[in-house]
Amino acid sequence: MPSNTSILESQLRTTLLTVKGMTCSSCTSAIESGLTGIAEIIEDRGFEATVANLESPSATIGISTTSNEPSSKDQSAQINTTIAIEGMTCGACTSAVENALKDQPGLLSFNISLLAERGVVLHEPSVLPASKVVELIEDAGFDARVLSSEVNSSFLNRTSASLNFSIYGLTDAASATSLETRLRNTTGVLAADVKLSNSRATIAYQPSRIGIRALVEIVESGGYNALLAESEDNDAQLESLAKTKEIQEWRKAFWVSFSFAGPEC
Repeated sequence: MPSNTSILESQLRTTLLTVKGMTCSSCTSAIESGLTGIAEIIEDRGFEATVANLESPSATIGISTTSNEPSSKDQSAQINTTIAIEGMTCGACTSAVENALKDQPGLLSFNISLLAERGVVLHEPSVLPASKVVELIEDAGFDARVLSSEVNSSFLNRTSASLNFSIYGLTDAASATSLETRLRNTTGVLAADVKLSNSRATIAYQPSRIGIRALVEIVESGGYNALLAESEDNDAQLESLAKTKEIQEWRKAFWVSFSFAGPEC
């Protein structure tokens, strides 16, 4: 017949806990004293109990060694978005817009200009996308549209860069959101903002982890075409390409017409 000691030992269980927030020996002592008090609680219920063994917390308690600091991938980029706001006529209107924006998660700062009918918003696109900013302003009773978005220069450092793509093939907001999500989830991409209004994508990335060619391939894998823009204003390049195509079409039409314009035999 097994002894009472062996029975008790067979009923013992070891519980592994993850304890966060301990920074010194005083913290571990506080936990130890709390565990010692368990025996007193049992005795208060009419039973005898003693602490048989209290090992060091580092041996019995799993302490998370993961740093709470976000990695470079988890850090949200900062985007400066300029928004055209129509319908503001007085200071009360600007206050209404400000009240709609303030205290929003992901909003870092904003500046509303009544005379220019513009708003410049510094935000974290992974938390507060530009489309959500527009929605908040429209909910306040004003018309709003995104004019431009660019990565805040103070966010970028020597290990990161930004670029702009002109995207061809975007048909609706859902396709723009899907492409934006695909880019954001790519290793090496710090932030991505895709605007349907001008079919433009602004991307902050780490050149040491992903290259421009790979970014283009990601866009093309979604069924779109991407043209690298040296700046936000590449309209001249696009206009030149359009005119070249138009000239080719007119030349083709001329030769087709000329072939039917010969004298009848």
